[in-house]
Amino acid sequence: MCEHNKYLQPVYDIIRRYASEEKPICATEIRKRLLQVIDDDECERRTVERALDKLRTSFGKNENGEWINDDIKLHFDTINRKSSPIYKNYWLEITSKDELSDEELMYLIDAVQYSRHISNEVADTLIRKLKIISNASVERKFGNFRTAGSDFPTVNADFFNNIGKINEAITNKKLITFVECEYGVDKKLHPKNGGSLTVDPACIVVANGNYYLLCTKPSSAAMKSYRIDKMKNVNVSDEDSPDDGQERKAIKNPGDYIFEHRNMNNGAVVEVKLLADENILDDIIDTFGTGIRILPNENGGGRLVICIKSGERDIIDWAIQYGGSAEIVSPVYLRNEIVRRINGLYDAYSDSSSAEIQYLDAIRNAEEGRSLYLIDIDLNRFDTYRNMTDVYCINMQRNHITDFSFLEDFRRLRDLHIAHNFISNPEVLSGLHSLNTLELDNTGITDLGFLTGLSNLKTLALHEYTLEDVEAIYSLPNLKVLVVNRMTAELIDKKKIKRIYGKDFKYMVEDSSRTWRVLGIREELPQEQRMDFEEIGRSLSGYSTFMVTDRAFKELLCENIYTGGRLSGGRREKIFRITEGSGSNSEKVELYKNVDQFADEEYTWYVTYKGEQPVSVSDVDIKSVCQISIFKKERGLKLVVTASKARFFSKDRSESREAMREELDSRIVHIRYLMDNKIGWAELSGRLESQFRNACSIDDVVSPNELLDKKVYRMLEIDNDDYHFFRQDEDGLHTVRKIVYGHIAD
Repeated sequence: MCEHNKYLQPVYDIIRRYASEEKPICATEIRKRLLQVIDDDECERRTVERALDKLRTSFGKNENGEWINDDIKLHFDTINRKSSPIYKNYWLEITSKDELSDEELMYLIDAVQYSRHISNEVADTLIRKLKIISNASVERKFGNFRTAGSDFPTVNADFFNNIGKINEAITNKKLITFVECEYGVDKKLHPKNGGSLTVDPACIVVANGNYYLLCTKPSSAAMKSYRIDKMKNVNVSDEDSPDDGQERKAIKNPGDYIFEHRNMNNGAVVEVKLLADENILDDIIDTFGTGIRILPNENGGGRLVICIKSGERDIIDWAIQYGGSAEIVSPVYLRNEIVRRINGLYDAYSDSSSAEIQYLDAIRNAEEGRSLYLIDIDLNRFDTYRNMTDVYCINMQRNHITDFSFLEDFRRLRDLHIAHNFISNPEVLSGLHSLNTLELDNTGITDLGFLTGLSNLKTLALHEYTLEDVEAIYSLPNLKVLVVNRMTAELIDKKKIKRIYGKDFKYMVEDSSRTWRVLGIREELPQEQRMDFEEIGRSLSGYSTFMVTDRAFKELLCENIYTGGRLSGGRREKIFRITEGSGSNSEKVELYKNVDQFADEEYTWYVTYKGEQPVSVSDVDIKSVCQISIFKKERGLKLVVTASKARFFSKDRSESREAMREELDSRIVHIRYLMDNKIGWAELSGRLESQFRNACSIDDVVSPNELLDKKVYRMLEIDNDDYHFFRQDEDGLHTVRKIVYGHIAD
């Protein structure tokens, strides 16, 4: 500003604050307000006039009528007199980009009023400070706005101190320590996961109305996010960021990170292809930004093909929210996960008797096969599973429990898979000394210290996003195979792994396109001889298995297969469902698109029918078809996909049990027919492998060495049991543990 006396700045501020074009201010009013803010008897009218004179020569117009300063323009009226002119009606027009406009100030005040993270007292103080730099006319407009009442909690009084300390650490390239908190049932914050965390801060971002710290662990390059309002005891460490810290934590555009992690979930980012209705395009751009790609839809149908980069968990949550209006086309494993979640929702909202029957089915299967599969079952309603202590294999997914202390009594357990269950007490796993295989997927564990008690562990699979301490991995004397996701891999010293476990050790890192179950639970191999079901009072008679040659029959079956696709109809309307673990990814994609193409002559169908084989299609009772297998020509016949009659639930428990018994018996009849008649071969994993294992003997397994000798595959990683093997799927992006049953033609 121009050279001034001590009243120049106060006079300028008074004009700026209290004057406008509609209501200018005169010199008398300026002096009156000046006396309210300063205590000086020497402040006379002439003193104010001198200050105004300097402002006019700095911000008024020159002799040519041009503005002296284009950013700050002092308007006033001039009354010409013979002696000297009179100046009045002052007001300022500020056009500088460095000054806040009225609308910008209102926006800032609104942001403070609606902040979730500060108390009302702090908000009032901030608003009062903002009003000081605003015009009085703007303050009058604030009366049109009121803070909306809300139940948002005020997290902690150190919110601004936290931001200050984080900024200090970023500027000085220091680490910080803090305690991450979460809400308890008392609606108060409590420490999460024990002690404090040490991180290398990268930047602060705002997403979904919350402030997040983006950071890395000192020994990792994996970016993580933490809510700043849920951080306590934030302190700047004396320890410097790692030498490569700036390179590791550099984020070229934090906005991209936010769009790719819309819910700020930690995890891998993948390229997703969607089919979306055009009427939700506005929502898609609001959520994922303008960086999305919109491609032409070659199949027509009026839907858009949209490519998005997003975190795995974020896009799954988003797609479920929009239901049929948005359909994930690829990656296939995300599509499958959505199908599983929707099925879980269906079961949760169905009649409770359905869930009970599903649970009892799992218990009975465990009694027969010593493998307990509790998938998408809410275990808070049941407890008998805790007594199944003689099983060898357990697979638990999405069971809504956190206490796994019951596992302490499972001393014979050899294989354990836990997925999408938060384990509050992982130390109970340390007592499972007979455990050979352990797979943990999204369990919320942070420390692998419990592994030190698992001296017999041979295979370990970790798909976790919260791990912080992996030191125990280096102290497992019999570990042969380690499979981890990319985020966990960033915590592991690969050279140290190789040095400790030797060159024969198998270490695999999943990329972002992994299947949800890259390393399956190690199934027990089939018995030396097939189980004689007659001995346990189960008759497998009354079924006929045959090849389907009539295209009309095939088309009838196609119409009743539920693929999970958007156009395939509802679950209740379809009679058959695809069995998990059968078919390749590419063929499953084709199945979603057009199941009818599998009725072509290229594919060979076998079905198991309850009763005598029908003479013609008109004689077929579609509900009597129990099992379906579809083969294609490859080294004889290779199994493409299988489907089974959907489970029938009834409030009449005896009726439901009979339906489940029919499903199990017909499956055994079907598989044994294929094996006995040497009809093709099947490369299996997952649940379908378990079904074949229960129906077959070890003689029905094709060894990996035979696969190599017959040049079915050029290269295989053979597992320790000499029957299973690890192989990349046809997309070449992920590794799956498989086994082959049947007969391969020379």
